[in-house]
Amino acid sequence: MMYDINLLKQAKSKQLTKKSVKLARVFAGLFIILLIISFAVVFFEKHAYQTSIQNLTAQKQSLISTLQSESGKINSILLLNNRLFAVKRILNERTSYDKILQTILNQGSDQLTYTSINITGKTGSLTLTASSLAPLNDFLDKLKTLVKNKNTIASIKQNSLTVDNVGGVFTLDLSLTLL
Repeated sequence: MMYDINLLKQAKSKQLTKKSVKLARVFAGLFIILLIISFAVVFFEKHAYQTSIQNLTAQKQSLISTLQSESGKINSILLLNNRLFAVKRILNERTSYDKILQTILNQGSDQLTYTSINITGKTGSLTLTASSLAPLNDFLDKLKTLVKNKNTIASIKQNSLTVDNVGGVFTLDLSLTLL
């Protein structure tokens, strides 16, 4: 019966137990230190996050108040920008009528007076006066040549030819279709 009892073996196990308890205390202490550090990091992160949210909220409010106070200027700038864009589009899309007008005016003589010239898109109207029919006839012949040669004018239509008996002035009203 006494063979199973070993007193030396039990002493070693008590030493191991003391070492195990010391080791467990060291690990528990390290665990508590790590836990405290983790809580501190989380606390500071939360505080920093709340501070950044407060800063962003303040910046948002500042921006809103600035926009509200500057809304008149912003509207003026947007309106100006819209107008400039419209002018740019018109300038890019418009047809240069200088050459067309110069071609039409070069067909007449000094005896003609141009009362009105109106060009809209590909159509136009022209009103001329002269003291006799000869300059009007010459002008019409030259315009017919332009139509025949397909230079600037596609077609001509005579709307009216009137005479002022008192002043002796002939008035010719034409409609033009441009190329």
